[in-house]
Amino acid sequence: MTDTSLTIDHGTLVDWINEADDVTGDSRAMSERCRDYYDSKQLSEKEVRTNNKRRQPNVVINRVKPKMDGLMGLERQNRTTAKAWPRTPKHEEGAEATTEGIRFVLQDNEYNQIRSSAWDNLLVEGTGGIEVIVKPKAAGFRITLNNIPWDRLIYDPHSRRKDFRDARFRGQVVW
Repeated sequence: MTDTSLTIDHGTLVDWINEADDVTGDSRAMSERCRDYYDSKQLSEKEVRTNNKRRQPNVVINRVKPKMDGLMGLERQNRTTAKAWPRTPKHEEGAEATTEGIRFVLQDNEYNQIRSSAWDNLLVEGTGGIEVIVKPKAAGFRITLNNIPWDRLIYDPHSRRKDFRDARFRGQVVW
């Protein structure tokens, strides 16, 4: 990932966005098709026209949506509570404080809903993300979590790892 302490000029950012958009066009089209299948839009325009011409209903038996909904239900059912574990017995108090801090941030941001939205995008479109924003405030910091819609994510199209750890860049496009 790109070091955030580096200054990146506007032209480089534009080049990265254009490269990501150009090279990932096929995968984005497939992601849109996958969402259409989930939403029961599984017939081509030609099939719809043919059915309309024959005065036949456009019937779709959606086998994709129930499967995806089942997997989304498993995510909800198998949620766990965050817990920090101490490295040694003398670190137990620190681990408890860390656990409470993490739980506060997750609860304050309604993390379960954000996680479910990202999981939905990951299952259907194949890519999902959550951004973590840390802003200084008078008495410390404010941590905000936001779901990044799949179509706003950009990443190095030449990355070979599924988690994009080897990517030159990754981010989101905000219009």
